[in-house]
Amino acid sequence: MGARNIMEFKLKEQLPMGTQREIKRIEGVEEGLRTSREVAFLKALEPYVKNKVLKKEGDLILEAEGIELDKYSGFRKGAKFTLLGKTKKVYDNKGDEKSSKWSLRKGK
Repeated sequence: MGARNIMEFKLKEQLPMGTQREIKRIEGVEEGLRTSREVAFLKALEPYVKNKVLKKEGDLILEAEGIELDKYSGFRKGAKFTLLGKTKKVYDNKGDEKSSKWSLRKGK
């Protein structure tokens, strides 16, 4: 097994303004009334839509939540990451800002 590539944490703000406006428009449509194209559009961009930075210090992320846990850059050592889903598991970055290494938080 080779080393995994470092990923950029995907955020809505990184998308072109037109894409951000379309996401906002679709999110304003009640879920049951969205077209299949609108649903597919949001699904294709799901990490950008659901990932959120909750706390930053300068350029480094101290706390975030999202739907994918990967090797990211830009997270301070000790940063907290909540993996969204049914269990909402919490991880701590044992790596550094160049390459995160996530460890499941013990206890609650």
